[in-house]
Formats: sequence, structure tokens, C-alpha cells
Amino acid sequence: MTAIALWPVPLLNALHVESAAVLALVGFFVAGVSSIAHLRRGFRPAPVVLVQVFLLLVPLLLLLIARLWAPSCSIATGLMFFGLFPVISVVLAAGLASFMNTLKVKRPTVMFVGVGVAISVLTPIYDLGLHPQLYTYNHVFGGVLGPIYDEELAIRPGLFAFRLMTLVWATLLFLASAMIRCRAGFGSPIAAGAVAATAALAIGYLHSDELGWNTTHDLLQKQLISTRITEHFEIHYDERAFLPGDVGRLVSEMEFRYAWISRRLDTAVPDKILVYLYPTAQLKGRLTGSRYSSVTPIWLPRPQIHMLARRVDESFDHELVHVFSREFGLPLIRASLSVGLVEGLASALESPDGRPSARDLMAATIMSGDRDSSGTVNDVVAGLSAFGFWTGRGAVSYAASGSLVDYLLRAYGAGPLKAAYATSDFERAYGRTIEELVGEWYHDLRSAEYVSAAALPTAQRLFSIPSLFEMECPHEVPGYVSAYREASDYLSVYDTTSALSSLQQAVALNGEYLPAVLRLGAVQMRKGQWDEARQILSHDSTRAAYPTFQLLEADLAAVGGQADAASRLYTTLLDSLPGYALEARAAVLLRNHYASRVDIVRSLVAQPDLAGLHRALAGDPAAPTVRLVSNLRANRYHDACEAGLAEPHYLEAGFSSNEEFALTAQHLSWLGEACEAAENIREAERAYSRAAKAYASIGLMDHWRLAIDRQERVRWKLSREAGRRSN
Repeated sequence: MTAIALWPVPLLNALHVESAAVLALVGFFVAGVSSIAHLRRGFRPAPVVLVQVFLLLVPLLLLLIARLWAPSCSIATGLMFFGLFPVISVVLAAGLASFMNTLKVKRPTVMFVGVGVAISVLTPIYDLGLHPQLYTYNHVFGGVLGPIYDEELAIRPGLFAFRLMTLVWATLLFLASAMIRCRAGFGSPIAAGAVAATAALAIGYLHSDELGWNTTHDLLQKQLISTRITEHFEIHYDERAFLPGDVGRLVSEMEFRYAWISRRLDTAVPDKILVYLYPTAQLKGRLTGSRYSSVTPIWLPRPQIHMLARRVDESFDHELVHVFSREFGLPLIRASLSVGLVEGLASALESPDGRPSARDLMAATIMSGDRDSSGTVNDVVAGLSAFGFWTGRGAVSYAASGSLVDYLLRAYGAGPLKAAYATSDFERAYGRTIEELVGEWYHDLRSAEYVSAAALPTAQRLFSIPSLFEMECPHEVPGYVSAYREASDYLSVYDTTSALSSLQQAVALNGEYLPAVLRLGAVQMRKGQWDEARQILSHDSTRAAYPTFQLLEADLAAVGGQADAASRLYTTLLDSLPGYALEARAAVLLRNHYASRVDIVRSLVAQPDLAGLHRALAGDPAAPTVRLVSNLRANRYHDACEAGLAEPHYLEAGFSSNEEFALTAQHLSWLGEACEAAENIREAERAYSRAAKAYASIGLMDHWRLAIDRQERVRWKLSREAGRRSN
């Protein structure tokens, strides 16, 4: 019956880890209660356990039938989990039933259920409530391998060791039952087996950390051996994932984000925040159970953040908001009853990144007619619940909840939101129902004066990505994708040789997998393997439509001495790039400007001695964007800052088009970055201020928000410097 009940439930109707865990949980109690009844009627333990295992063929067959409408591509993996979870749990249930029957305990069924419930509940509380991990292994239901929204499961060796211990427990229970029934002495073979099983269990639990059953902070800090302690953070990281100077920049950014969020929420975090930055997804998955997702286990006693080092710039502020929200969440779990509020608050307070905001994404979608008032309001209200949020499409859930919370913060301030956060009691905090507040938000979006030009195409692309519950074979990751992701890990620690090998493997497995093809070509070009890159990037009509392919193709033409062909390709690519993609456009302009200089294009692509590239271009009377990009690419921040300040005030000159003006605004933004990196904070503030005015004057408000945010950051740095001097 359980398997039939799973048929209409997305994700659970496929033979995989989730359905296996549900069947193991139900199977444990059904098999245990049934075994007690059979044993009390005089059946021997061996036939009982065999019958219980045999009966599992029924749910297995039913889940295989469900493949007719819920494809489960990884059938071998599904069968593995079925054997690891339901089969072993049923064997344990029969062993526990046999032991209780032999002891002749009163009300054995009640006792059995009590023990099963205790194991099911207390083990996850111990694992997840006391350790920085997102996985838990359980003798009753098998385990949870990580966050439900992680596509690629982290199947760790510890799972197999733990389930082996479950079988050892079952063996010990059967042996103990036999000793009691047969009155076997301690010198008997049965007793010897029981002693051996007990010793195996003791050894296993004593070495649970090494076996991977639990992750401790000590274990994490032994793996991430570098440490940086600041006013509000204790950061643990692997130096391989950072270039010189990167850590100092990140530390400064973290402290600024702390100050910014603290001011917006009028809240402080009393404890120093642990930040673990993992160099690779493989290591993060092995240690925490989550490969790619940045996570903040807010329920743990000490505030902490776990994320890939390469994702700090894109999601640190989101995770930091979760840390702050602990201070006004429910007791013990430190969260809200509404997942939509939890994630919406974090999304609303993400720093600008030059791309459309959540508000713009939702406003563009609504104004385009894709969503009407009643449908949007109902969807958003439903999406605030855990079920509604996680079963919806991720990009839609995050954008809608983030935009709603952004409106509540702008319209009412942080006070009512914090009052409503824990229990989702909007009516008490705001004096309005959630439906009324969502209606206000909808009309605010409809009346928006400005919506980013990039918002609608971005929303259409992001909102079309199916949720995990909509996907066929949601946990199936083909070998070529795994190889490609492995290459990304190697590139994260700047190991291009190993990355090249993994990319070649990915392309060998599937030569049509474009991300691997393009990344392989790019890495080969960086390593100077031009002929190999030409072969990999052979032209065809499918690939030619992708901007990345067009850029690589143009680069190959330039380094091959075909300047005119390269220039045509760069110009064509420039025409296809949207006007708001300023950094991409500037990179193409730089290459196009030097299309006839093979040595410079090679340097731009391969990035060998970029300081030498800076010297080669120092006297070039090129456009300001070209000058500054070349300086920044050379990592010569002081030179770039001084060169930028020595140039004419381009904003005061006349321009023939918004294109030139926009690129000059981008020039000023890059100049601010260069001066900030060179610790010339006052000039950085001046450059960001001018960039913000330029962006605003031509309506590039996504970039304006980013420039304003950076201007606020350098002003914060100036105030801290002033504070230090006064002390």
C-alpha cells in the first residue's frame, strides 16, 4: 500500500533514495509488528526474516511499475538504495522482534514501536542538531544524504559502513535471542559471535568520525587549515582556492556586508560567525553532505556558514542574512514557520550584482501578462509555506518571496517584519492579512516606474528551469556531467592540468555536451594548445549561436594571424550582446582593438605574464575602456588607478552614442575597483560616484545600484579608517 500511495507523489514515485527511505521507515514497523505476531505463534526467527525480506518484492515491483509514468533512469542506483535501506531495515526489525519475543516483554508491539520511533527521531536530532552536517544515517529509515534540492547526491563511504553496522546490530540481536533460548554459556560459539558483534559495534562507534558518520568542527578545521579571525568572523579556508590578495578583499567585503545588513535589520549577532570556505564541491560533499548548495545551519548553537570558495561573491550576503535572522526566529530552531519568509528575507537583502533584482524580475513578468493578479497573489501566498516553496520552481519561489519581503521592508521597515517572522503572524504585526499585503505588493510592482531591460529575458530563462519535482530522473547525473563538474573543482584550485584531463573525459563521453566542449577549448587556449582547441571547436551551426563559442572562434582567428576575420567575428559578437552586458562588451572591444596583435591576443587568452602585457600597452592611445581593462587584467592596481586618474574627464566630453557613454561609465566602475584594490579609497569613492551618475543618466539602473553599493562600501572603509585614527 505504501508504494501505491507514493505513485502520484513527484520524486517519491521513482525508485531512488527518497522512496527507499520512506519504504524503509514503513517497512521497519510493519515487519517488526508482523514478526512479533509470527514469533509468538511459534515460528522460528530464520523463516520469519526470510519472509519479511521476500515480501519487499511487492513494493519493489510496484515502484518499478511506476516507471511507466515516472521514469527512473538510474535503476542500478535505485536498486542499491532499495537493498541498503528497506532490506536492511527489515532485517533489523526482525532481529529486534526476535529479541523482544525471547525476553517475553510485556506489550512487545508497543515496546517495539517505541524503540523504533526513538531511533528514528533521536539519531537525526543528534546528527543534525549537534554537528555541522546536512546528512544523517539511521538504523530505521536508512538516512538522508543531504539537502533535498541538491541534484547530485553525495553518496559517502560512511553510508555503507553505517548500514553494515545496522546488519551487525541485527546479528547481535539474533545471537542474543539464541543465547537466551538455548541457555548458551559464554564459551559457546553463539556467545563468541555475540562478543565479536559487540566488539565490532564498539569499534565502529568509537571511530564514527573517521568512518564518516558525523562531521565535527575539529574535522572541518583539520581539512581547512588556514584561518583568518576578524571582528565578526572566524574564517576557515584552503589557500589553494585563492589568489594572493583575494582573502584580504573577501574579509573586508564580509565585514562591510555585516555592517550593512545589521543596519538594515537593526540587529546584531552576539557571537563570532564561523565561515567555512571549501575549495571543491567534492570535499564539501564529503564533509557536509551538500556539494554545491551554500548552507547556513541556523539551528546549531554557534552561527556558521558553509559554502564553496568560488561562490562567496555571489551568495555570501544571502547566507549572512540567514545568520542574522536567527536573532528573531523561533526558539531552539531559530527559524520561521514560513520557508518563504526565511528565503525571501535573504533574497531581499542580497547585494546588487549588476543583474536585475528580484523586484524587477517579478515586475517584468507581471507587466508582460504572464501572471495575472489573482494567480500571482494565490501563488505567492501558497509559496510561503514549506511545501509550496520547495515544490515550486526555485527561481520563481526565490524571486517572488524576495520581491515581497523587499516591498515589506521598503513600505513598513524592519520592525513589523521581525515581529511577524517567527510565527508568520502578519495580521498581528502589520494589522493586515497576508493576502492584503501580497495584494499591495502586486500593485506596487504594476506601478513600478523603472524595470530593467534585462529583467524579462532573464526571468523567462530562469523561470523556465523545472523544479526537482518536475524533472525526470532528478538525481541522474550522467558521467560526462560529473567529469565536467570535476573539472570545475580542479579549476577552483587552479589545477588546469587535471581540469584538462577531466574535460577531455567529458567530451569523450559526450561530444555534444556544449559546456564541456567550450570549457575544454578555453582551457586548451589558455595553455597555448591552439591546434587542439581548433579541432575541438570545429564550426557547426548548433554551436555558432552561442556567444562563448563565437568569442573562442574569434580568438582562434586572431592568434592564427587572421586579423580581418577575427575583427568581423568580434563585431558580429558585439552586435549580439545586449547593451546592458557592459563587461562582456568591453572584453570583446578590447580583443577587437588588438585583433592584429597576435602576441597581445595570446596574452589576453592565455594570461601568462600580465604585468608584461600592462607594460606593452602602457603607451597605447586607445579608448579608455581598452586602457583600463588591460591595466586591470595585468593585476597592476596601482598603475591602473594612477593611469585612470591621469586620463581626461571623459564624462565631460561629447559622445556620439549611449554605447560610448555606457562603456565610459563601465570604465569608471572598473577604475573604482582598481583604486579600491590599491587602497586608494578616496579616489575609489570618486570613481564610483561618477560611475553611478553616468549609469543613471542613461537608465542602466542595475549597474547604478551596483555602483551605489560599491560607493557605500568604500565610504564605510573611510569611516573605519577615520575611527581607527581617532582611537
